[in-house]
Amino acid sequence: MNSFDARLTIEQFSTLSGEGGQFGEIDISKEGQIRSKFIPDLNRQLKLIEVVENWTDSQLIHWLDSNLPYFIELTSVEKEIFLTAMVGDLLDNRGINLSQLVRKKYELRKIAEEKTKGYRQEARKKVHQEMLFGDGKTEFIVSPERCFTYQPDQYPARFMCTVSDSFSKHYYPKVGGLDDKGEEFQCAQFLDQMEEIEFWVRNLDRHERFSFWLQTATDKFYPDFVCKLKDGRYLVVEYKGADRWSNDDSREKRRLGELWALKSGERCLLCPRARIGVQLKLQ
Repeated sequence: MNSFDARLTIEQFSTLSGEGGQFGEIDISKEGQIRSKFIPDLNRQLKLIEVVENWTDSQLIHWLDSNLPYFIELTSVEKEIFLTAMVGDLLDNRGINLSQLVRKKYELRKIAEEKTKGYRQEARKKVHQEMLFGDGKTEFIVSPERCFTYQPDQYPARFMCTVSDSFSKHYYPKVGGLDDKGEEFQCAQFLDQMEEIEFWVRNLDRHERFSFWLQTATDKFYPDFVCKLKDGRYLVVEYKGADRWSNDDSREKRRLGELWALKSGERCLLCPRARIGVQLKLQ
């Protein structure tokens, strides 16, 4: 965390540098009437000073530290160093006084949280890539002892395909999460007709306990279909349209899936871009 820049961007800084708005007082008279008036500028400044006069920069840093979410990857010392650098830069280099920062402490807390989350995501992605594609010191394992199993009586699909009965090789009686038309439906039909496939499953998205997934740098990758071949191997199929084939998300999933297939010792196969009418290669 110490290597990340604690300085605020221009946009973040602008939310702290301006006071904005008008200040006033609202009162109720003896007759029960609501009365309001604007506070003269000098009186306004005095009222604001009253709120923050007892704060020190260390107290502000401590308040930010106490009110930021807990991140398991970030030690208390690292967070304190980051916040100290952030507040110090604002006070020493950006021309904001302490009283203004204290008045804007909630905005500053939100900015600190956003920056921390962003750097956390960057660090996770870097570590994930190094673990998978680094120098090989961290082992990526694919073995029968560490595998996912579809439970015969547990398939919590949000909806079922209305023409499930037209499929003969789906592992469950009904096909979940599949429309009765479109390219993914055609891909399912294609798989159902392949001689090499013993049975297949429409893999349910966002069902961590009941679906097959691979961990990406930021999320979990749930392939569209998982197939058991008659020769004992497994085929994972991810359908992608041409418009999504080359984006960053697809490239990461493809590389991760290919690594998983290589590590399986040829027991697992990956088809990262199924296309209707093209024979899948199962060598």
